Amino acid sequence: MLGAGINALTCIVKIACFPQECVKRITSCLIDLYRSKLYEYNRIVRRWGLILKPVHIVISKGKTYFYYGKYWYRLEKRGTRLKWIYVGKTKPLKEIPDPPINPLSIVSISSSEGLMCLCIKSDVKDPHVVRTAVRELLQYLRAVADRYSVQCIGS
Repeated sequence: MLGAGINALTCIVKIACFPQECVKRITSCLIDLYRSKLYEYNRIVRRWGLILKPVHIVISKGKTYFYYGKYWYRLEKRGTRLKWIYVGKTKPLKEIPDPPINPLSIVSISSSEGLMCLCIKSDVKDPHVVRTAVRELLQYLRAVADRYSVQCIGS
C-alpha cells in the first residue's frame, strides 16, 4: 500500500500515512512542535541580539495568513521596553547556527487509497535537506504519536 496512488512528481520520499480525519491534528502538532524548536533556537541566537519570529500573523481582506519562522528581528532595549527591529528573511550572520527546518515548507499531503500520506515535496533539491527533513519529521511524528493516539500514525 505504501507508494500506491502517490504522484511521483509531488512526492519523492513518503514519511507516513494516516486516516484522513487525522490530517488537521497532525498538521497542528507539526506546527506546535516546530514552534517549540524555534523557541529553543531563539534561546541560542539571542546572544547575538537576534530572534527568528516564531509566528507572524497577517490579516488581509478577511483572510488570516500564518508565517512560521520566516522573519528575522534584532532586539533592542529602549528603557524598560523591548523593540523588535526587522532585519530580513535570510539569516543575518553566518556565524549563528542554521534554524530548524520548517516541516510545512518541505512536505505535502497526498491521498493514497483512502489514507493521507505525508511526503517530502519534489521541489526540495538538496539531498542533505531531504535527509535532515526526513530525520526531523520522523522525530516530529514520534512526538505526535506520544501526544495523540497512535492510530493517527501509520506507515
